[in-house]
Amino acid sequence: AIWVSKGSNVGDASVSQVITDLPLGKYTLTVAAQNLNEASTSAQCSGAYIYAGEQKTDVFTPNDYTVDFSCTTGEVEIGFMAKGAKGNWLAIDNFRLTLVEAESSEVIFSKLAESITKAEGLASLNIDDKALTPLLSALQSAKAITSSSASADMQKALFALNAAISKAEFALNLA
Repeated sequence: AIWVSKGSNVGDASVSQVITDLPLGKYTLTVAAQNLNEASTSAQCSGAYIYAGEQKTDVFTPNDYTVDFSCTTGEVEIGFMAKGAKGNWLAIDNFRLTLVEAESSEVIFSKLAESITKAEGLASLNIDDKALTPLLSALQSAKAITSSSASADMQKALFALNAAISKAEFALNLA
């Protein structure tokens, strides 16, 4: 919580966290929050919001606020942002993340197949061994996944392969 005296504006503040290894799917983030002007508790103060990834919801009087988003990478940044907030009392509490709908195995397997194709293309380029070795290892593990594998195994292989792809692409950019 941040508080300044009535008639003042609290200004800028933020808190965030990157959550990793999330199942792919649709989520709802719920946060108890406020951007309150004690001089006029009915006024809606601008400048504060909760967010998940690129999605956000403005925060005003004390309430539970929600933001819906899709997790397509297994990672999302969630948080609260105040930028030029007009209230004098900001507060947040009780962040709750709910998986509304998990992505189907078919979709995850399709994403894995796309990443395998991309990784094979990168592996054929002149990449430093420090990036090529993990890429080839992740590629081998990903190719062992079948359409009847467990969703969790598909997702684990997808995340590992995508991390190796990022490392290889970074190595290529440095060359």
